[in-house]
Amino acid sequence: MPSEPLTIHGLTLVMRYRPEQVGAACQLLSSAAGQIREKSGCCSCHVGGDLLDPDVVWYAEEWASEDSLQRNVRSEDFFRVLVAMDMAVVEPEVRVGQSQCRSGMDVLRALCARPEA
Repeated sequence: MPSEPLTIHGLTLVMRYRPEQVGAACQLLSSAAGQIREKSGCCSCHVGGDLLDPDVVWYAEEWASEDSLQRNVRSEDFFRVLVAMDMAVVEPEVRVGQSQCRSGMDVLRALCARPEA
Protein backbone atom coordinates (compact mmCIF):
# COMPACT_ATOMS: atom_id res chain seq x y z
CA MET A 1 0.00 0.00 0.00
CA PRO A 2 1.63 3.29 -1.05
CA SER A 3 1.95 5.97 1.60
CA GLU A 4 0.31 9.34 1.12
CA PRO A 5 2.65 12.05 -0.15
CA LEU A 6 3.79 14.61 2.38
CA THR A 7 2.14 17.96 1.73
CA ILE A 8 4.07 21.00 2.87
CA HIS A 9 2.21 24.22 3.54
CA GLY A 10 4.51 27.17 3.01
CA LEU A 11 4.68 30.86 3.59
CA THR A 12 7.34 33.01 1.92
CA LEU A 13 7.81 36.74 2.34
CA VAL A 14 10.09 38.99 0.32
CA MET A 15 10.54 42.37 1.98
CA ARG A 16 12.44 45.52 0.99
CA TYR A 17 13.81 47.85 3.67
CA ARG A 18 15.66 51.13 3.85
CA PRO A 19 19.39 50.31 4.21
CA GLU A 20 19.47 51.51 7.82
CA GLN A 21 16.58 49.17 8.76
CA VAL A 22 17.86 45.90 7.26
CA GLY A 23 19.79 44.92 10.40
CA ALA A 24 16.86 45.55 12.74
CA ALA A 25 14.46 43.69 10.47
CA CYS A 26 16.81 40.68 10.23
CA GLN A 27 17.23 40.63 14.00
CA LEU A 28 13.46 40.72 14.52
CA LEU A 29 12.83 37.98 11.93
CA SER A 30 15.66 35.79 13.27
CA SER A 31 14.27 36.08 16.78
CA ALA A 32 10.84 34.97 15.57
CA ALA A 33 12.29 32.16 13.43
CA GLY A 34 14.17 30.72 16.40
CA GLN A 35 10.93 30.33 18.34
CA ILE A 36 8.86 29.19 15.38
CA ARG A 37 11.33 26.41 14.47
CA GLU A 38 10.62 24.78 17.83
CA LYS A 39 6.87 24.51 17.24
CA SER A 40 5.16 21.24 16.54
CA GLY A 41 4.46 20.85 12.83
CA CYS A 42 7.19 23.25 11.70
CA CYS A 43 9.32 21.64 8.99
CA SER A 44 11.58 24.66 8.48
CA CYS A 45 11.86 28.38 9.09
CA HIS A 46 14.55 30.55 7.49
CA VAL A 47 15.62 34.17 7.17
CA GLY A 48 18.01 35.30 4.47
CA GLY A 49 19.22 38.17 2.41
CA ASP A 50 19.40 38.67 -1.32
CA LEU A 51 23.06 38.65 -2.38
CA LEU A 52 22.27 40.84 -5.37
CA ASP A 53 20.11 43.35 -3.46
CA PRO A 54 21.19 44.02 0.14
CA ASP A 55 17.94 45.85 0.96
CA VAL A 56 15.85 42.70 0.37
CA VAL A 57 15.20 40.11 3.09
CA TRP A 58 13.53 36.72 2.59
CA TYR A 59 11.56 34.92 5.27
CA ALA A 60 10.18 31.40 4.72
CA GLU A 61 8.27 28.84 6.77
CA GLU A 62 7.17 25.31 5.86
CA TRP A 63 4.57 23.41 7.85
CA ALA A 64 3.36 19.81 7.85
CA SER A 65 -0.29 20.89 7.88
CA GLU A 66 -2.45 23.87 7.03
CA ASP A 67 -3.72 23.83 10.62
CA SER A 68 -0.16 24.23 11.97
CA LEU A 69 0.46 27.13 9.60
CA GLN A 70 -2.79 28.81 10.64
CA ARG A 71 -2.04 28.42 14.35
CA ASN A 72 1.37 29.95 13.80
CA VAL A 73 0.21 33.05 11.93
CA ARG A 74 -2.10 33.81 14.87
CA SER A 75 0.66 33.35 17.46
CA GLU A 76 2.66 35.91 19.44
CA ASP A 77 5.83 34.63 17.78
CA PHE A 78 4.46 35.48 14.35
CA PHE A 79 3.51 38.98 15.53
CA ARG A 80 7.23 39.83 15.26
CA VAL A 81 7.10 38.79 11.60
CA LEU A 82 4.11 41.09 11.08
CA VAL A 83 6.05 43.96 12.68
CA ALA A 84 8.95 43.29 10.30
CA MET A 85 6.51 43.28 7.39
CA ASP A 86 5.18 46.64 8.54
CA MET A 87 8.73 48.06 8.54
CA ALA A 88 9.14 47.31 4.82
CA VAL A 89 9.26 50.31 2.46
CA VAL A 90 6.88 48.65 -0.03
CA GLU A 91 4.17 46.06 0.51
CA PRO A 92 5.92 42.70 0.94
CA GLU A 93 5.57 40.01 -1.67
CA VAL A 94 3.66 37.19 0.03
CA ARG A 95 3.43 33.59 -1.16
CA VAL A 96 1.15 31.19 0.69
CA GLY A 97 1.17 27.64 -0.59
CA GLN A 98 1.18 27.81 -4.37
CA SER A 99 -0.16 31.36 -4.56
CA GLN A 100 2.14 34.19 -5.47
CA CYS A 101 1.97 37.97 -5.90
CA ARG A 102 0.10 40.64 -4.03
CA SER A 103 -2.97 38.42 -3.57
CA GLY A 104 -0.85 36.36 -1.16
CA MET A 105 -1.19 39.24 1.29
CA ASP A 106 -4.97 38.74 1.20
CA VAL A 107 -4.49 35.03 1.93
CA LEU A 108 -2.23 35.87 4.88
CA ARG A 109 -4.78 38.34 6.26
CA ALA A 110 -7.48 35.68 5.99
CA LEU A 111 -5.30 33.13 7.81
CA CYS A 112 -4.60 35.60 10.63
CA ALA A 113 -8.28 36.45 11.01
CA ARG A 114 -9.64 32.89 10.87
CA PRO A 115 -10.94 31.86 14.32
CA GLU A 116 -9.43 28.82 16.02
CA ALA A 117 -11.52 25.68 15.90
